[in-house]
Amino acid sequence: MHGLPPGSTVCDVDLWGDYALAPCLNGPDNTPGPIYILNLKRPAIVSILRPKEDLGYGDAQHIHDACWYLRGEGADREVYVLFTNWNPGGVGALRLLNLRSETPPR
Repeated sequence: MHGLPPGSTVCDVDLWGDYALAPCLNGPDNTPGPIYILNLKRPAIVSILRPKEDLGYGDAQHIHDACWYLRGEGADREVYVLFTNWNPGGVGALRLLNLRSETPPR
């Protein structure tokens, strides 16, 4: 799937415009699961969210069911990535900042 790093085990995919979230049970070399943000039009990985390693979600070993969540419209729009994790179980929410103006409407 769009050249994801070997060993990335995608759980599911959520689409929003030209973008997809691909949460992974495991990352390369059995690392904690990342969430890849893919641009489907290019195609390319445009960001890698690492909830456990980079963002302090200590329990987020295996990522499941990531999805886009949008609030507001226009300049007041807020975009979040929601996800569940297991081993142990939990939920997380990440707010995306510095959205470009070409971010697609929902």
